[in-house]
Order: sequence, then C-alpha cells, then structure tokens
Amino acid sequence: MSDEDYGDEYGDERFRGKPKRGPRGRARMDALRDQSGPDAGLAKLRERGLVHEIVGELKSGKEADVVLARGEAGLIALKIHRDPSAGGFRPDAVYLEGRRMPRGRLRKVLDRGARAGLSADLALWVLHEAKTLWELHGAGVPVPRPLLGPGAHEILDAGRIVPMAFIGDPDGTPAPRLADAQPTPEEAQEAWRQAKDAAAAMLRAGIVHGDLSAWNLLWHDGRIVVVDVPQAVTVQDSPHAAQLFTRDVRSLVDSVRPMGIDEDPDEVEAELRVRAGLPPRGPFPF
Repeated sequence: MSDEDYGDEYGDERFRGKPKRGPRGRARMDALRDQSGPDAGLAKLRERGLVHEIVGELKSGKEADVVLARGEAGLIALKIHRDPSAGGFRPDAVYLEGRRMPRGRLRKVLDRGARAGLSADLALWVLHEAKTLWELHGAGVPVPRPLLGPGAHEILDAGRIVPMAFIGDPDGTPAPRLADAQPTPEEAQEAWRQAKDAAAAMLRAGIVHGDLSAWNLLWHDGRIVVVDVPQAVTVQDSPHAAQLFTRDVRSLVDSVRPMGIDEDPDEVEAELRVRAGLPPRGPFPF
C-alpha cells in the first residue's frame, strides 16, 4: 500500500498497544531521578544534554505530569504523558476525528513509538502535541518553546516526554495559571487583551485549542502563555473545529468573569473570527 493511502483516525483499534502502568506520586519521581522507571525517553534527553537532573514536580493531572528539570539550557519543563490505554485519561473522539496521515508515514510513526515503549494512541497524541507547539511557536503564538523536533523521529525518541521551555522564575517557581494569579484590575484587562490576541492568532494559524480557559493560560511577567495543546484541532481537517472554537470562547469568557471581565461570548467570538480572516458566524470554510 502506498503512502498516498490514508489510515483511519488516530485511535483505530488495530493500532492499539497493550496497557502499561507506571509508578505514581513519589515513586514516579524517584523512578525519574534514578532512571529506573518506564520513561526510557529520559535517557535520550540526557544523551542530548537537555536533561542533567530532575528537580521536582510542577503539576500532576489525569493526562500528564509536568516536572522541572535542569540541563545545558538551564531549567526546562518536561511534560510526561500518561498512557490512555492504561486505564487513565483517554481523549474524546471529537478531538481525533479528522486527524489523518499517509498510511506509510503512520506505520513509521507507530513503529518508532513502539520502540520507545509507547502504545499507538499515546505515540500519536504526544506527536500531535509537540507538532502543534512547533506550529504555534512558528506562528508567533505565545506558547512554551518546544525543545525537541520538529521531526517525528526526534520527538518520539523522547518517548512520552515533551520537553519545553520552563515558564517561571529563575529559582524554579512556576508561573501561576491565570485563574490562580489574582491579577489587579489593570492586569486582568491586559491579560484579557492578550488572551484574545492569542486565540485570534491560533485561529489565524488554522488551529483551535479545544480546551481554552484561564486554567490553560499561564501569567508570567505580565505575559500570557498558552499551554496544554494535545487536543488542539485544525480548521482544515476537523469537522468539529467551529463547534470547539465556540466552546473555547465561552469557556474563556466564563473563566475570566471572576477577575471582573464581563464580555458577551457571541460578540467575542465574532470579533476573533473576523480578526482571523473568517466569517463572524457559521461553519468554518474548508
């Protein structure tokens, strides 16, 4: 079968791997520090000099853990995804529909992911997040700078780990989420302006975040940084892009109301769509 033949959406049962469970909590951090855990990609990062030591945990969630590491470039963040086939987080089908790649390339990606110990679902999920970070970074959207890639072979050499620039202070204190930052009224207005700018820039680049709110925005030195993009969809490929953008805008508007920002989500959506060169209402043109 040629590379022009396309595989099914990510998540095809034929490509699912066997579940693997890793340690949790303190045991997981100890495993990362002494390299005894399931995250073989960490050895690759050490070989490259990206990681010299694991400093500590920044965040733990249902989808991934984020840890602080130190390497040649100083402090960096490592997002370590959990395998959805292990009974934990599993992406909703609304994000996966439309994600396709040439079948020949798909098999190469899955083979490389398998060599890194990843199930098919996880390999594709990790690759999608890293690729999306590269696209957004290249488009000028404020996201953490990706540190490995953009080639799939480089990204998947790190297994389930997506290394990126650390957003925070030199002493390792991470930037707070905007929802937790308690900005002044003036800061809140500036953060809202930047959040709209970021949403418009993403849409202009043909990407919808898919889970946008003040909980997925960091606030650091007066700047908004967009994080957590593995569920992002493209306007060109996803039949749900317009629906997800509407949901993003409503979630964003709702999440900034406690900061004293009271906006009409319909008006905000129309504004952002027009700024991105799209009609103010209706389905996205393909």
